[in-house]
Amino acid sequence: MKRGHVPIRTCKGCGRKAEKSELIRLVWCEGSLQEDLGSRMSGRGVYTCRNKQCRSRLAKKKNILRRIIRQHG
Repeated sequence: MKRGHVPIRTCKGCGRKAEKSELIRLVWCEGSLQEDLGSRMSGRGVYTCRNKQCRSRLAKKKNILRRIIRQHG
């Protein structure tokens, strides 16, 4: 990575773009969504803001959750 480069990710709950470090990565593991705090878990993940509103919006977006589950299905 180049010096000064900051990875940008999009919250799948609200659509806000933010630095990767400001968001939480969720990964489908062992039958449920789990926080990937160190960004080390394998598999497809989604990013969401740290607030409860974005997490609840993400839970309602079934197509995104199905896509994650299908990868590990």
